[in-house]
Amino acid sequence: MRSSVVSRAVSGRFCISVLAAVLGSVGCLGTLPGAADAPPLIVRPGCSLWTGTVKGNDPNVAVQLELCPYGAENTEVAGRIQFTSPRSGWSVREIEGGVTPDGLLVLRELQFDVAAPEYGWMFCLVDRYEIEGAGPDSLTGRYDSKACSDHGKIDLVRAE
Repeated sequence: MRSSVVSRAVSGRFCISVLAAVLGSVGCLGTLPGAADAPPLIVRPGCSLWTGTVKGNDPNVAVQLELCPYGAENTEVAGRIQFTSPRSGWSVREIEGGVTPDGLLVLRELQFDVAAPEYGWMFCLVDRYEIEGAGPDSLTGRYDSKACSDHGKIDLVRAE
């Protein structure tokens, strides 16, 4: 009787040790060397570059936003946005949108140019950004991605 109790206890400890080792390994995946090793976004002529953060499903994302105004009154915008995180990975997405009459910048993502998620993560296009001026060289706003159930905050400052 005693040997069966000891067997179960040892077996249970072994399972717990294996589980802890596996979970510990998963927890370290986001910090492996080279994770989210993205090149900087190179701004194209006639565009402006904004840098900052996004806080959503992954609360520690660095972002670079390229805005290229066009149209008769420069109220339409195209460009790219790059997300970089050692936890979730990195991506570059094409964007388009415009400025509303009350000054709100409304954008949507069209497609991925690069999508390199880390293990266990997936990326979805953002359906809508709503961004407004928060000072002469800063922007703040929010975004929504229905496909990833990701809703978050974006804060940017002019890089150039």
